[in-house]
Amino acid sequence: RDYRSEDREDLGVSDFTAAMEVLMGVGAVATWMGLNKGSEFRSHLDTHLQVLPYPLHSVGEETSLRFPLELICDGALRDGVESLRIFDFKHCFRSLHHNDLPEDRRRQATALGQAASKAYEEAKATSKTGCCALAFTVNWLIFVPLAPPEVGSALELAWRELPPLPPLALTGVFVAPALSRGFPETVGLQVGSRSGKLVSNRAVEEGIPEGTPEYEAASREVRIAAQILEKPIELLRQWVEA
Repeated sequence: RDYRSEDREDLGVSDFTAAMEVLMGVGAVATWMGLNKGSEFRSHLDTHLQVLPYPLHSVGEETSLRFPLELICDGALRDGVESLRIFDFKHCFRSLHHNDLPEDRRRQATALGQAASKAYEEAKATSKTGCCALAFTVNWLIFVPLAPPEVGSALELAWRELPPLPPLALTGVFVAPALSRGFPETVGLQVGSRSGKLVSNRAVEEGIPEGTPEYEAASREVRIAAQILEKPIELLRQWVEA
């Protein structure tokens, strides 16, 4: 799905309606990542809207949860809030319940598709870039605005090494690339001891001033703390719009 061209293929009512028809039939969550900026790191398949059936975990049949953050989403719906307490970064949570519609229309794919499309457009209006990670069910929609770095920048090197997680992470299922420990972790030191960040570069960590001969090369030496894989919220937050 080409979201980068002038006539970019953004999600519309027909996309949401088609997804709702599937979601209502199998019980699932739909996800999408829309990127109209930054360098591309995904396969062609991953640029499309995807529907993944429940359960979204490997805990086993002893749990009744369909996805890890189900209770948190249910609580947000019950409380009528527009954010999830577990996410401490910019995002939108929207209920897709339409109490102003007759009961027989509330659960129709057309009505749900229109509700999801409206919620998406409203959430997208709060974004500066138009890039996002998106997840939705027949009950709710989560929108997280993303801020891809400029192509060719030093920060883009970190984007390529540790790109945004697949939007399924918004339900609590995290799929991240493998990371090996690099310098300075290989000598027992921590990444971020100077900057406080888990994704940084040598110029920042060694305090090399901008404008010095060594700065340009040092700023392009990415340093990522391996421990970031143990901190899922940090992983999610990394490329979220401020």
